Amino acid sequence: MMSNPTILPNELLHYIVTFVAYIPGPPSCRHLEPFYQFTSAELSSLSLVNKCLRRICVPFLFAHLQLKSDQDVKKLLEHCSAGSLIPNTIRALSLGAFCTRTQEGQDLLCRVISHLRQLSFIHMKCPHPSIALLRTVLEQPSVSAVLLNSLHDLPAGSFNLDLSKLVLEHAKFDLTSKLTRCLHRGSGISKLDVVGSELNRNFERRTFKGLQELNLSVGYHRISYAWLPTFTSAHPYLKQLWLVDNGNRYFNHHTPLFLSSFIQESVRRDLREHFDIHRVGLSRTTQLPLQWHVTGMFITTTFGGTRLFEILSLISSSFPSIEVLSLDLDYYDDTYHIDDFVVALNSLSSLRILYFRNVLRQLQFGLKGHLQPVRKLDQNGPCAVYAAIAEADLLWCTSYIAKRMGGLHAFYVDEMGYEHEQSGTGGQWWLKGWIRVHDEARDVRGTLRVLLS
Repeated sequence: MMSNPTILPNELLHYIVTFVAYIPGPPSCRHLEPFYQFTSAELSSLSLVNKCLRRICVPFLFAHLQLKSDQDVKKLLEHCSAGSLIPNTIRALSLGAFCTRTQEGQDLLCRVISHLRQLSFIHMKCPHPSIALLRTVLEQPSVSAVLLNSLHDLPAGSFNLDLSKLVLEHAKFDLTSKLTRCLHRGSGISKLDVVGSELNRNFERRTFKGLQELNLSVGYHRISYAWLPTFTSAHPYLKQLWLVDNGNRYFNHHTPLFLSSFIQESVRRDLREHFDIHRVGLSRTTQLPLQWHVTGMFITTTFGGTRLFEILSLISSSFPSIEVLSLDLDYYDDTYHIDDFVVALNSLSSLRILYFRNVLRQLQFGLKGHLQPVRKLDQNGPCAVYAAIAEADLLWCTSYIAKRMGGLHAFYVDEMGYEHEQSGTGGQWWLKGWIRVHDEARDVRGTLRVLLS
């Protein structure tokens, strides 16, 4: 990076470290951005250069810390007991599922947290914390926010506590006493799922502290959006609204105003029969309640569909701000070359996240044969081999696309195949997971989950 960094003033070194310290988290962790950041590999490398840089890097290295096991908790407690400087640099903690699998682990966490005087945020990914642990984190004076996975993880006795620091990561709206009591005790919600029928029950008058994302499940019946301006005005942090049509009924029978020109043009071009819409994401960049625009879309090509590139072109011209796109090509009936695919995707200049579902079957790479598996096969049988080969193909494919699309941040892969691919018979394999674009070289990294049957 530089031949002798110590000749630079400390202020400039500090600025350089600040610039490289953190990387964007996975898209699934976007709601953590105000509180929690992910440390870069460059920061660790810089900290090993010399004592001067290590002194500057240490506060960044440990400011946002993940504890994944009881052993991690014990090591941190040793630092606390030994008078190490590390505990005084910790500002955010992420507690993994295995931190609280034993009562001893929960007791150790309570002791650790009491030593962290600068701690301001805790992400409790651990299921079913004890009431003692929850009380400890909520009563820690320096902590301003505690993020909990779901309402179901609240231990018995929680409603006797002040929950004003608690934020539920994800909740489903209903009128059960547990959710109502949780809200009345002051808790907030980051992401809320609502069924369309609930909108008729004065939903616009309800408030949810800290709400960032609303997922609205829609069905066959038309819904009104008259509630949205009032609801939006009462929720200043609400930035995203998703309309979710899992039953493939709503968008095939109703056309909301924000999709009308897109649908009309798709009909005019004879494209409408070639795709189905399953989700539409709306975002706002201002505080104005009516300034919503389409930034996400999940589509599936219909059986026998053959006009993928024309569909992508129409999406690009209709929604220039689209950031999230999901393509399910399981029923696509034509082959396509990866270079043509990249050209079509490049028309989506704002695209940041790309979901791939069943894209390999008809995709032509221009390579001679398949790539070698990137993982050691730990299971026998043809399905395990085919899944490993497909994983290598997907990593190559996503890397190829990422290097040609500078704005892409991540891919989500959901691929499946058969032991006998041509006939669709025999055992099945699935690959699922995030692949992230890592650095300026546009390299991709990710470990996909393999399922076999």
